[in-house]
Amino acid sequence: MEEVSSLKLKFATLEQQKNETEKKLKMSQNEMDHVNQSMHGMVVKNQLRSQPGNGNDRLSLLPALKESQGAKLS
Repeated sequence: MEEVSSLKLKFATLEQQKNETEKKLKMSQNEMDHVNQSMHGMVVKNQLRSQPGNGNDRLSLLPALKESQGAKLS
């Protein structure tokens, strides 16, 4: 009987650790998604700036580009 109680306690502990680890994993995945979105935005902005001749004119299109991408995701 004592062995069964010990195994139940171990199982409960492992279950709790699993849940905590899954929560940390989800938070890390969300953080990576945010970093990837930020990096993508920086790359697009940098590419628009580096275009010869149009420079700042193309930067004004960036908000419209983001809006159109947001509409596609919905």
